[in-house]
Amino acid sequence: KNKFKPNRNSIIEHFLDKDKKSNNHKKQYKSKHPLGTDSDGKDKMYVISNATLRNIQYALVAVIPFLLFGILSGLMLSFGRRKTAIGNKKQIFNPLNIGYYVLDWFIKILHSFPVVIVILVGVLFVENSITPELRIYGLMFFFGSFCVPQLAYDIEKEVNSLRKKEFIKAAEALGVSRFRLIVVDVLWFSCRDIIFSRSMNLFLAAIAIEIFKTFYMSSSSATTLGTLFNPNYWFDYKSQAIVFVGMVFFSVRWFTERLIYDDGVTYG
Repeated sequence: KNKFKPNRNSIIEHFLDKDKKSNNHKKQYKSKHPLGTDSDGKDKMYVISNATLRNIQYALVAVIPFLLFGILSGLMLSFGRRKTAIGNKKQIFNPLNIGYYVLDWFIKILHSFPVVIVILVGVLFVENSITPELRIYGLMFFFGSFCVPQLAYDIEKEVNSLRKKEFIKAAEALGVSRFRLIVVDVLWFSCRDIIFSRSMNLFLAAIAIEIFKTFYMSSSSATTLGTLFNPNYWFDYKSQAIVFVGMVFFSVRWFTERLIYDDGVTYG
């Protein structure tokens, strides 16, 4: 209790406070607490850092199934359909073609749902069927899984573009293995800008969903960025939370653009 002194000014409040004599009840700025302390005596930087790390953890729960199912679905849509050569008998019950059409049908159904409706249904579903500690994880997994068609169709479109340029035939004629063709040539050199941009967009969307859900429903069992906008925290964290969330969004977008672009030229 003696380590933190309550209501300590932040570095901005310390240097912008003109009437310091009338505010002697406030503890002044110290280097140990650059953002000051809240009404409970907790260091604001420590609280905001823990909340940000927890939001990153939640967002990764949405990004991992999005990448896993999205990449696999895109590759299966691109390479899964088998063509029948001229003169060969067409197999009526070909397992590969059946799997391709089932996957294509399933992806089209997922793609037909608006994202806003998916989020609302996901919130209602997890609130009524999952324990409070796992609700946010279920919502993030639900959101990431329903966004899979965006990545799958982008990968299929890129592969079809390579196929029209006869890149696939040229690689097969040169003896390039199917594993190297898919992992190195297609996913890394041709589709990595799509994968990075889609993943970062989903990552930021997951953080925003947690903030709005926690702010309006107050159902989070831990301190997150959403709880800092809650009325119980708003008095202490209103300026720091807004600035920090803005920094997170802009820095992640800048990082994504630096990975994808180099002097205005897209990799691949």
